Amino acid sequence: MATQSISSSETLKETLASYALRCRHQIASKYPALAIALYHHRNTRGQDMSFYQRNALIPIYQDDSQNIVILKCVQFGGSEWLLCAMMSKLYQGWSILYSLPTEALRNTYVANRIDPLLQQIPFYKYGIKTAKGESDAAGLKHIWKGSARFVGSNSKVGFVEFPADMVIIDELDTSNIKNLTLAPDRLQASKHKYFWQIGNPTIPKYGIHRAYVDSDQKQWHIKCPACNESQPLDFFKNVVREIGENQYELIDNDYNIACRKCGGKLDRLSVGEWVARYPDRGISGYHVSQLFSPTVSVQEVYNQFIAGQFDQTKMQVFYNSCLGLPYHGTGDKLTAALLESVAMDDYLMPTKAKDCTAGIDVNYPFLNVRISEYDNNKRKAVFIGKVRGFDRLSALLKRYDVRYAVIDNGPEWNKIEEFQHEHDYVWACQYTSTQRPDDLDISLIKAEEKARRDDIQKIVIDRTMIIDAMVADTLQGNNRIPKNFRSLSDGEWIDEIEASTRILVETETRTYYAWDEGNNADHSFHAETYDYIASLIRDKIGDMTPGYA
Repeated sequence: MATQSISSSETLKETLASYALRCRHQIASKYPALAIALYHHRNTRGQDMSFYQRNALIPIYQDDSQNIVILKCVQFGGSEWLLCAMMSKLYQGWSILYSLPTEALRNTYVANRIDPLLQQIPFYKYGIKTAKGESDAAGLKHIWKGSARFVGSNSKVGFVEFPADMVIIDELDTSNIKNLTLAPDRLQASKHKYFWQIGNPTIPKYGIHRAYVDSDQKQWHIKCPACNESQPLDFFKNVVREIGENQYELIDNDYNIACRKCGGKLDRLSVGEWVARYPDRGISGYHVSQLFSPTVSVQEVYNQFIAGQFDQTKMQVFYNSCLGLPYHGTGDKLTAALLESVAMDDYLMPTKAKDCTAGIDVNYPFLNVRISEYDNNKRKAVFIGKVRGFDRLSALLKRYDVRYAVIDNGPEWNKIEEFQHEHDYVWACQYTSTQRPDDLDISLIKAEEKARRDDIQKIVIDRTMIIDAMVADTLQGNNRIPKNFRSLSDGEWIDEIEASTRILVETETRTYYAWDEGNNADHSFHAETYDYIASLIRDKIGDMTPGYA
C-alpha cells in the first residue's frame, strides 16, 4: 500500500477498512477454501478458525490441485479443511460426492456436523436459501448452485447415478475398498475431475499410504536456528535414539525436539515449508504428524510410544494416530521359550484357591479352562486344563471360588445362557473385528455392570485388540504360570498356546490384523484371553458379585 498522509483517526479507520476489504477479496479470489475458513467457518466448538501455530495447515488450504492425498495423524484439523474446501466448491456450483466408511457413519456425520453448520453459520444458511434444489436429506444437500451427496462406502448404491465434479474419500483405510473403485466413474462427465483422499493409515502400501506413496510425498520441513539445517520431523531421529535392540531413550529429557545434525533445540511449531520428495508427480501428497500439532505435546506422543512397547494394538495407535504412519506388526506369538523367560514361576498349581477369575473356551462337550488367583494384582494360574460338560465346570468353578468368569459366546449359546442363569458371575464374550485400535481403551473395558439381555451378562470386544492386550500383559510379567507348564494336558496346552500367530489378512473389501491358528487347535489360547478379560472386569467393577461363599 502506498504511503499517504493520515489527517485524522477516521481517515485511518477508513484506510485500514479499505485495505482489509481488498485483502479479503484477494484471498477469496485466489484461495477460496482459506477465505471460507477465515471469514465464515466455525469449528466443532463454534469458534472462529485460527491458524495460530498451525503454519503447516495454511499451504494445504491454499492447495487447489486436482488430486490431493493427506496421510494424517489424528487431531490435525483435516475435517475442517475438507469442509471448507467442499463449501468453496459448492459456492462455485460444483457437484461433490463425499464418501465415508459406512452409511451409519455417514448419517452421524451429516446429523452432527453438516446440519449444524448449515443451520448456524449465516454464509451457509444463505447457501441453503439460494440453492437450486430443495433436497435436504442426510444423503443429499443442495447449497448455492452446487450439490453434495454423502455416501457410505459399504453400499454400492451411493456410487451410481450421481455425476460429480469432485470426489472426496474420507478415512480411506476403513472404507470398503472394492466399492471405492466405482467412485472415479462419477467424474467422467465433468471438466474438473477432482479426486481427494484423506485418512489415518493402517499398514504399509495400503489405502491412504498407497495413495501417498504414489504422490509427490511432501513433508513439513523446519530449519534449525543453530545450524540452519532444514529437516522433516522424525520421531526416531528428533525425539528418541536407539540404544539397543528395540531400546530407546529420549534425546532431550525435557521433551524438546532436537536437530538431527547439531542436536540443538528446534521450535516444532515454527514457520516451515512443505518439501516434495518427487516434485514432478501429478498428485499432491502431504504427510501430517502430531510432532507439529499445537494441541499435542511431545511428551504425550512419547507416552504413547512407551505404552506400545509390549502391546501391538497400542503401538499401531502410536504409528497410525500419532505419527500418521503405517505400522506392520505381524509374526508375534507366545512360545514355550518366551513363556519360560517372562511368565514361569517356581510352583505347582494347587487343588483349590480363593477369590479367583476364570476363562472358558467352548469345544463342546469339552470346555478348556484357565483359573487364576491374584498376587499383587498379577494373575497366577491355579488351574489349567479341560473338563467335560457344564456340570463338571460348575463344580470346578465352585472349588476354586471363582468370582468372575468369561465364557466363549459362540457355540452352544443356549447351554451357555442356561449356565449363566445358574451362575450370575459368568459373562459371555462375543468377539468382533470392526473397531479401530483407538476405539477401545483396554483399561476401561466396555463391560457394563448391568449390561444384560434377559439377565444375561455379555461383553462384545475386538478380537485382535484384546488378544494383543493379553499377550502384552504376559510379556510384562503379569501372567504367572507353573514350572511344569510344558507337560500340562500331556503337552496339549502349550501346543494350543503356540498355535496362534499375528498375521495380516487381506480381503476384497478390507485389510486387517488377526490372530490365526492355521489348521491347529487354539482353545487354550482363547481360554487365556477370556481369563484376562475376567481380570479386567474384576478390576473395573470391583467385588460386586458374591460368587460362592
